[in-house]
Amino acid sequence: MKIITIATALAASAVLATPAMAVGPEVRTARIKVTDEDFASSRTIARLESRIRRAAQKVCVQPNGPSLQSRSERACVAKAIAGAQQERAAVQMRHGIAMGG
Repeated sequence: MKIITIATALAASAVLATPAMAVGPEVRTARIKVTDEDFASSRTIARLESRIRRAAQKVCVQPNGPSLQSRSERACVAKAIAGAQQERAAVQMRHGIAMGG
């Protein structure tokens, strides 16, 4: 089994009173377990892509926020998906997995 990790740094939403109390960005991650079968056909690849999109939404979008995503949330999702796509390609290369379809 292989794992694709989606990680993103989110800007801290609270404004702190003093710089000494400032904290770095919050890092959220999601892990997607993949097997060779996830690359076997265009249908299984599409399901993997859907899992990647859902994981990116989960790490980037505030669960109780407004129904419309903010610009920063949309940018976070796009960046998380792009990073996961790169990691997916690296997993394929490392394990010699050919794309199905």
